[in-house]
Amino acid sequence: KDATHRNRFNNECVPDIKAHSATKDNPCYGVTLGDVTYSEGSRNCEAQMPHLRTHMSKDNIGMPIYQTMGNHDYTYFKSGQPISADETSSTYNIKAQRVFEDVFGPINHSWNRGDAHIVCMRNMQWNSTTSAGDYSMKFTDEQYEWLKQDLSFVPKDKLVIFCVHIPLTNSSAQNVQKVIALLKQYKEAHIMSGHTHYMRNEPTLSGGVYEHVHAAVCGTW
Repeated sequence: KDATHRNRFNNECVPDIKAHSATKDNPCYGVTLGDVTYSEGSRNCEAQMPHLRTHMSKDNIGMPIYQTMGNHDYTYFKSGQPISADETSSTYNIKAQRVFEDVFGPINHSWNRGDAHIVCMRNMQWNSTTSAGDYSMKFTDEQYEWLKQDLSFVPKDKLVIFCVHIPLTNSSAQNVQKVIALLKQYKEAHIMSGHTHYMRNEPTLSGGVYEHVHAAVCGTW
């Protein structure tokens, strides 16, 4: 949320990550699972995003880092400072992702490395224009269609790694089971999630797709 947290990440965590990746024979890649910053209530942490992009640059951390958006990474809004659609954002939820996109890139994106296809997607929607704490875990219909088209180009024998912020955990929320059904078409698929600040690894956590819920490097707790 502030320079103290940011500097600890750069001075303590980054060297540890670099030292670990240096022990590997194969190329390493990193993926965040959201909540790169800690905007909440009256606290606006948008300004930390460009600094964290620098800290997680390949030149600094030693490998490419891909980003997933979390519920604390929004374009700032609060009671008395509502968020709204405008000429560049057709809904207030799209507006809420604009600062993250400007700094880190698309909220839904994918890439191939070797025999793996990796996908990062935003999986929360805000329910209020004045309270960033009022959000739900879901995928929009447009996101589901994007993922369906993206995976249509991926052979079924590929490893698919699906990265989101909020754990799916057998949820019945909007389009979650449809997303899981897409992943289950593959010989091997893994869901990577965060959000909870504890670790949980369970092969059947999300309808037969192995979900890995990650703890965090966190300057707050």
